[in-house]
Amino acid sequence: MNKAYICFCESEDWRKLIWESKACPCREKKIEEQLTNWKKMLAHEIKEGQTVVRIKTNLDNPDPSERDWWIAKIVDVVEHPNPRAKNNHVWPSYNLASAVDDHDMNVNLIIRGQEHMTNGDKQKELYSYFNWEYPHCYYHGKISKLGDMTLSKSKMKLIMDELGVERYDDPRMATIKAFRRRGFKPEAIRKVILDCGLALKEVKITTEAFAAANKLFIGEANEYPFFEEMISLEVEEMIEGEIEGTKFEKGTQKFFVSKKELLKNKIGSLIRLKKACNIKLKEIKQDFASANFISYTKTNNPILSWVINPINIEILMRDGSTKKGFTTKNILKEEGIIRIEGLGYANIEEKNDSLIKLVFAHE
Repeated sequence: MNKAYICFCESEDWRKLIWESKACPCREKKIEEQLTNWKKMLAHEIKEGQTVVRIKTNLDNPDPSERDWWIAKIVDVVEHPNPRAKNNHVWPSYNLASAVDDHDMNVNLIIRGQEHMTNGDKQKELYSYFNWEYPHCYYHGKISKLGDMTLSKSKMKLIMDELGVERYDDPRMATIKAFRRRGFKPEAIRKVILDCGLALKEVKITTEAFAAANKLFIGEANEYPFFEEMISLEVEEMIEGEIEGTKFEKGTQKFFVSKKELLKNKIGSLIRLKKACNIKLKEIKQDFASANFISYTKTNNPILSWVINPINIEILMRDGSTKKGFTTKNILKEEGIIRIEGLGYANIEEKNDSLIKLVFAHE
């Protein structure tokens, strides 16, 4: 066939000739000599780095990368040897292996990213030499960006090393594992990908698009309060009542509220404990507050969230930081995605009687 040759040229010398559309001396050697060198490669008499096998192409091709590209090389020590090929040292290039596999497996349709268009041209040349019919190819643009996160595995690894990230499901990573850990539904990811469509143009997806898609599939999620720092609030002169499943007895009732939010008010302020009752602040100290019960009637007074049985909560955020605080023990009955007041959606990852851990999903 005389469509390939064994090249012993130094890479820089060969590259200089190719850029000038000139053939290297190895290309013109006789077939007998080429076959002799090929057998030496198979016998591992020629070592790694000394030679490569190149396919003969059009040296005037406008794209220099498609001129006499390599199709096989020698590997002295195979890092992950296949037991069936442990004594083999001549290994094919991606384009040779891919082309032969596609032919042997009767592939007739190839869908690949636009970055493989040049590879498609190379593989077509191989097919033409063997008189094979090349499969139909459909190229599409790749998703190059997801918000501010990179999708490049190599760049991702550099970022992980730089930040000391050990897990691929870390919320800072744009991986399926990370999105699953954060509580994203498979249907949401599928919808975003399908909405991108198939076109040659590169696609950049916003995190807002992912969040919007996820909301469509997570359905209703119960909301729970979150206090980074809490303070006890005793409400005196309560009367019996039941609001949304919570029973209140006559007398004094202890609540726990956000210290930050409570300290925004003054003694004498009228406040409505969320979905419960109206109170009038009586006393405010650094670690304690008290108030008088006013009524259960719904009003437009400033609203203050509360809990009766607090539990520690930790939320792993998108930037890798952890928010710590308190919420209600009622949260322990939940599984999966919930809403955290003032933050957004989060996925329950771990829980016990004293602590619940979540991973932030999105607003």
